[in-house]
Amino acid sequence: MNFFKTYVPLIIVAGCIFSFSSCDIIEAPYTEGNPIDTVLCPPQDFVANTTHIRKVLVEDYTGHTCGNCPRAAETAASLIDLYGEQIVVMAVHVGDFALPHNFTDGSFPTDHRTPAGDELNIFFGNDASGLPNGMVNRKVVTGSPILSYNSWASVVATEVALSPQVDIYIKPQYDEDNTTACADVKVEFLTDLSGEYKLSVFLTEDSIVDWQKDYSFNPANLPDYVHRHMLRTSFNGTWGEAIGTAPITTGSSDIKRYSIALNSAWNSEHLHVVAFVYNASSYEVIQAEEVSLR
Repeated sequence: MNFFKTYVPLIIVAGCIFSFSSCDIIEAPYTEGNPIDTVLCPPQDFVANTTHIRKVLVEDYTGHTCGNCPRAAETAASLIDLYGEQIVVMAVHVGDFALPHNFTDGSFPTDHRTPAGDELNIFFGNDASGLPNGMVNRKVVTGSPILSYNSWASVVATEVALSPQVDIYIKPQYDEDNTTACADVKVEFLTDLSGEYKLSVFLTEDSIVDWQKDYSFNPANLPDYVHRHMLRTSFNGTWGEAIGTAPITTGSSDIKRYSIALNSAWNSEHLHVVAFVYNASSYEVIQAEEVSLR
């Protein structure tokens, strides 16, 4: 039985995603993507890359009242220490452990959940499996892509050793006056591929100081915990969009352009654009990339 056929995605409208009408015709080689304001977001040039590096997506499903969840965050940090830029982390706050609260001591008031994160959680079933857990390239291991954080390292070791099939280039832009984030994303295929592939582009924020329960401390409720890689929103929907034209051939490429309005509560200095390409049938990620917005 295909694991993914047992789930039906819940369609949630991500209210924080905004498209901007195009002012100009985008010249080749740009493909038709979300229309955006080319005055705020002028098209970017891409320089050919001769060094191709396999990069792995680690999704950390977590919550601020999950006292064991910091162990998963520590595991993600150790993987970055070991593999450097080959690891791209996205922390997704979901489920009951992520609910905001109105406790008398003022703890845990913030809602870090997102429409995209909720939809991913419902589809894959992370919260139902018990947090903390996560996925490495959404690769199915022993019947499920959901892995205990203790299992991340072994799967990552296998994934980073594979030859890259795709390169992802991200050229971000930030318009401070209009608090707008823009991203030009180029996908270059390094090998022939069969099937359909999709590009997902998300925005994450790092160094968010807020409450977190951590059972390694007494008292366990920490007011100044530093949250990293937190999912904030999506540029192109929870499931992204088709990239490339089948049959995909070596050397072919595609460019998509996006822009979103930023929430005033987010610190633009700590925002990152995360992009990854995945197989539309298996949901397995074949390449990821991350760059700072500014």
